[in-house]
Amino acid sequence: MAALALTSPILGPPRVDWPAAAEVFRARNRGGYSGDEVTAIVWAYCTFAPTVVLDPLVPLSQLALETGWLSSWWSAPGRHNPAGIGVTGEPGAGVIFPSWLDSVRAHMGRLIAYAHKPGQDSPRQALLVAEALSWRSLPLDRRGIAPRVGDLAGRWAADRRYGEGLVRMSAAIVAGI
Repeated sequence: MAALALTSPILGPPRVDWPAAAEVFRARNRGGYSGDEVTAIVWAYCTFAPTVVLDPLVPLSQLALETGWLSSWWSAPGRHNPAGIGVTGEPGAGVIFPSWLDSVRAHMGRLIAYAHKPGQDSPRQALLVAEALSWRSLPLDRRGIAPRVGDLAGRWAADRRYGEGLVRMSAAIVAGI
């Protein structure tokens, strides 16, 4: 398994397997989640992402970076926000998801929306993107602007070094540390 690089495509084959990734997340400060709950969250990403041709290491790296390995207020039980979706720094701004299944699907669909322009999606990807954008819209001019990990910097998040953070998190996940 190889860690992400800034030039790594968001869409592609898996670079990580769920048992190893789950072990890394379980070993961290995981907020109010049990080891079994963390395993289920990581399993959802690693199992579902390949069905829409999304490398699960990308959203897992975002999950680690955005939530401090599931220890953030936004990712806590009852909010389930895995990647700062809608979190802008304004009081109360951010999407609260009723379950991790909803948030995992929204997270992955949103990544596909950033990676693909409309019309490039497979039917399965198009359905997931539509579901994701029902939680939080994405202007049409943002679709397809981030096909690679480094392209998410300044776009998914305002941080111009965001891609570098994803690369670091992916290295930790792949190394098992």
